[in-house]
Amino acid sequence: MLCSFSSLRLNTYIDMSNYLQSNVTKVTTHVLQNMKQSGEKIAMLTAYDYSMARLLNDTKIDVVLVGDSAANVMAGHETTLPITIDQMIYHAQSVMRAVKNPLVVCDMPFGTYQGNPKEAVRSAIRIMKESEVDAVKLEGGSEIMESVERILSTGIPVMGHLGLMPQSINKYGTYGSGGAYRDPLSPYRSWYRFRSYPDRYDSWWGFDTLPEVNENFEFDPSLATHLSFSRLYPIVSPHQK
Repeated sequence: MLCSFSSLRLNTYIDMSNYLQSNVTKVTTHVLQNMKQSGEKIAMLTAYDYSMARLLNDTKIDVVLVGDSAANVMAGHETTLPITIDQMIYHAQSVMRAVKNPLVVCDMPFGTYQGNPKEAVRSAIRIMKESEVDAVKLEGGSEIMESVERILSTGIPVMGHLGLMPQSINKYGTYGSGGAYRDPLSPYRSWYRFRSYPDRYDSWWGFDTLPEVNENFEFDPSLATHLSFSRLYPIVSPHQK
């Protein structure tokens, strides 16, 4: 038994060594941090199944998101709320079978982390163990910080989700409320260049959904804080060039 146990440990060690040595192009959180520090852009797209994930893997994308928007795109629901953790794990497993190089992030679905940090940890661990993704993503801000901190304490990387809040659709009643486009009192309005409010503003390549950040802004504490934070952590945003 001692010999078999030793052989098992040796085989496991060799397998892990081969993984780290041969998969040098595997994107990890460390790789993303280095990309951030060097100013290299990070490319991220969404996949819900093996076929799309295989295509994304072949394009050398950096990050693949298994989004809870699978509820809309794959199942035809009006919101993301109905999708379950079992269904998210199924989609994540399908994606992981195809993806070799990109870092894979799985959305934690509605009801698996809100209001209960212990449940958040259990949900995150289950997603990581059963799907073998590289990180989880949570939607929200200060109200979920305890859940985020507890998940991080287990060694699981967490991607934050700010801005559009699909899981809070019933709270806000719309996907667009509170933003600089819809709300003239929005604290984010000074971040953008409005030529004629609210319909005319600078955007990337003429796409209205990709507003251009006002780089010639007068000092704005909220934007200054955001930019300071973004220098420390990789941020993936459709607003970036």
